[in-house]
Amino acid sequence: ICTGDSWATLIVRPMFGESGTEIPHFPTALFFFSYILIVGTFLLNVVIAVLLDEFISAVQRAKEGKKMAEEEEKTLRERQQGGTLDPLLLTLAALGSYQELTDRIHAIYKILDSDDSGGLSFDEMRDGLRRLQFEPPLHLSEEEWDSITDSGRLCGQRGELDQVAF
Repeated sequence: ICTGDSWATLIVRPMFGESGTEIPHFPTALFFFSYILIVGTFLLNVVIAVLLDEFISAVQRAKEGKKMAEEEEKTLRERQQGGTLDPLLLTLAALGSYQELTDRIHAIYKILDSDDSGGLSFDEMRDGLRRLQFEPPLHLSEEEWDSITDSGRLCGQRGELDQVAF
């Protein structure tokens, strides 16, 4: 009855009789009409509340999905970008033997150690990498220096990277 289903067959016809000319009992008619209005309003509010709740949940799920997709895309971009030293490392990886590799690493260290102090400071390494003539030029940031030196743990007392650590 609340939803209007079978309203005509179960309520209205019996109230007005089979011929449809009988006058219904006023309190009964008032009860049913007020019942329909009150329950209909209540049910409408319930349906709207459920729809709004589902809509809000769908929006939140969409935002979370978008955020996760952005995080995955950012992670993928970071993996694809690589590091500053990748061009240098690729040339070292192309060497054929262990002896060639160690000789090339020592030669690079000598080039980077411009003051022949036996240690590489951040400034020496940054400037030396620029002199190596890679295309595009190698630019070392302080964050990358911290990463390479394990936040300074591989550096000596003067804050320089020695040849063994290099």
